[in-house]
Amino acid sequence: MGAERPAYVTELSDLLELADGAGDSFRSVRATVRLWQHTARFERAMERHAASSRGGIALMSFSDEESDEPPPEDSESLQRLWWERPMRFRQEDGEGVTVSDGITVWRYVPGFGTIVHERAADGNGGEGTFGDEVIFEPAAMLAELSLEPLERTVAAGREAIHVRATPRAGESEWSGFWGFTPGADEYDLLIDAERGVLLRVEARLENEPVGITELLEVAFDEELPEEIFRFEPPPGEPVRTSAELAADDSFGFVTSDEAARRASFPVWVPDRVEPHLELQVTYSAAHPDWPGVEQVHVSLISLQDDASISIDQQPAGVWVALGASWERVEHRGQQLLVREASSSLETTRVRLERQGTAIEVQGRAIDRARLLELAATLVRASREPPRIR
Repeated sequence: MGAERPAYVTELSDLLELADGAGDSFRSVRATVRLWQHTARFERAMERHAASSRGGIALMSFSDEESDEPPPEDSESLQRLWWERPMRFRQEDGEGVTVSDGITVWRYVPGFGTIVHERAADGNGGEGTFGDEVIFEPAAMLAELSLEPLERTVAAGREAIHVRATPRAGESEWSGFWGFTPGADEYDLLIDAERGVLLRVEARLENEPVGITELLEVAFDEELPEEIFRFEPPPGEPVRTSAELAADDSFGFVTSDEAARRASFPVWVPDRVEPHLELQVTYSAAHPDWPGVEQVHVSLISLQDDASISIDQQPAGVWVALGASWERVEHRGQQLLVREASSSLETTRVRLERQGTAIEVQGRAIDRARLLELAATLVRASREPPRIR
C-alpha cells in the first residue's frame, strides 16, 4: 500500500479539468477588461527573456518619437467585450472597434477607416479575432505553467481560486498577453471557481507586478442584443475589404530597382551586400485615404546568425526637432545623428538626410561603428540590383 497522496494533487487535477472545460461553460459573455503594465519592470523582464532566448530580442522601428522625455511609469487601458459563441463578438478599446456577426468582421480605427474581412466561401476561412480569448479558454496557456492552487477568494464579484504559477522552460505563444509577460518570475492567477475562466492574471518580477490583465466585471449567458454584432462604418471614413488590401500593389516586397522607380525620393542601398546577407526591400506608397507617408524599407538579414540591419527611408522633412539624446557625429566627412540604445530592447539608431531622403539605420547585434560605416557609404539605388560579392 503506497503513501497517501497529498490533497493538493487532487485539487490541481480538479483545477486543470475546470480550466479545460472553461470554453464550453458559457454561451455568451459580457465583460470589462483592464490591462496594466509597468514600463521599467516590463523592460527588465523582457531583457531577461531576451538573454535566455536564442538570438535575443530587439525592437526596431522607424518612429516619430524624438522626445527626450522619459516614458510614463506605467500604462493602463480598458476594453469592453461582448462574445456570443462561437464567433459573434464586439470589442471596443482605445484604438478602435472590432465587430463580428459570425461571417463578416469589421475592424475600425479612427483616422484609418474600416477594413472588412469576409469568411471564405467554404466556411473555413475568415479573418479577425479578439485578443482576449485566452481569458475564457485558458487551458493551453496553463499547460505552459507549473501550478500551485492556494486559497479561495473573490474577484469581479465571483468566487475564485487563487493560483501561484511559475513558467516552464521554453518559448511561449502568449507573450503578447499583458498578464503573461515573458521573463517574469511567476504569475498570480485568479480562476473562476464555477467556470474555469481567468478572472485575473498578474505577472511578477522580483515580488513586484509587471503586467496585469483582469476582468473588472463579467456576466455570463445574457441575451445580447443583435445590434451589438452589427457595425456601420462612420460616414466619410474609408472602407476597404481584405481582398482589396491584398490586391493593392501600393505596398509589398519589391526589388531595389523597382523601389527606386516607384519612390518620389532617391532610394539608398548598401554599396555592397556580403554573401551571407539577404537583401529585402518593401515599398509603401502614400494613400489619399490613409494617414502616413511614402516609405521604403530595406533589410539586410544574416543567413549565418541573428544579426540584421534596417534602413528606413522617407521624404526629407518628416522629422521634428530632435532631443538632446541625439549626438551629432562626423564620419567619412558626413554629418550623422546617433541615438544610443538605452537597453537591450532598443537598437542604436543613425540618421541622415541625403538628396531629399530622410534615412534611419538601425540593427540587431550590430555595433555602432558598423552602423556608422554603413550609413556613410550608402549608394543611390539604380535600375540594377546591388552587386553581390
